[in-house]
Amino acid sequence: LPIYKENAAYFQFFEEAQGTENYLKNLQESIRKKYACDKNMALPRLLDLIKDLEKEREKILEYKRQVQNLVNKSKKIVQLKPRNPEYKSNKPIVLKALCDYKQEQKTIRKGDECILKNNSERSKWHVTGPDRK
Repeated sequence: LPIYKENAAYFQFFEEAQGTENYLKNLQESIRKKYACDKNMALPRLLDLIKDLEKEREKILEYKRQVQNLVNKSKKIVQLKPRNPEYKSNKPIVLKALCDYKQEQKTIRKGDECILKNNSERSKWHVTGPDRK
């Protein structure tokens, strides 16, 4: 179960990070569009824009705290490197089968330990099974 907790924390962290990033990108775009001005803009309109920007500033400060919270969380997140096909390990990566699997003459039973050979395809990994095939 510790692995599942690490996976859950990993995915929750990246979900929060993605949500924060999307919000900040949208906020940035909104500010750029809403607060575009030029030399010909009247002073009263500029003062109104400044007042509105103070409200936006509060939103940005709140998300600054959120980003700092994510930075702190990131130090505790265990990376799932072996799942990334670009990750190269100097030692064999041992996998444990979560269910029975059979393909042609190859059979892997739930709980069998296998060695990862290639995971470049998302849904089809090449492994050496317990029978070393």
